[in-house]
Amino acid sequence: MTFGIRNYVMDEYICKNSKYEKPLSIRLYNHYLETDKGDSSRTIIYRDIAYVQLIRQRKKFKIKISTKTEGNLLLSNCFYLPNGQCEYRSHQYTSMVRIFHLHVKNIHTIHFFVKTSWLSFFGGNQTYSAQFIPLGFLPN
Repeated sequence: MTFGIRNYVMDEYICKNSKYEKPLSIRLYNHYLETDKGDSSRTIIYRDIAYVQLIRQRKKFKIKISTKTEGNLLLSNCFYLPNGQCEYRSHQYTSMVRIFHLHVKNIHTIHFFVKTSWLSFFGGNQTYSAQFIPLGFLPN
């Protein structure tokens, strides 16, 4: 008997990247993801993704999903409250990132790379495989 999350659909992940943005929710499915930002929503087919970038800036972690036609999608481990305080949703963020990578791991046209703030200064990128997410780019 095999257990796994091969057909797992993530219920929903919600982030708010700044106190001025609307909350952004994401749902992951087997072949696509859906986002909803209150007044706008979109569907991104995994095969339309050009690259995935993991970003770490101290306690803030982000995943940037860049598509060939739909532009960029930026998700973080933060949810900014009305008073401006950041609520870190690190556990849920880590689960979403891992499940997303499971869905796209066999799409060989997607490029995966990481960028830290000091690497950004030098313009360097470090590539990785979807099967081996660098742990330093996931919150503890």
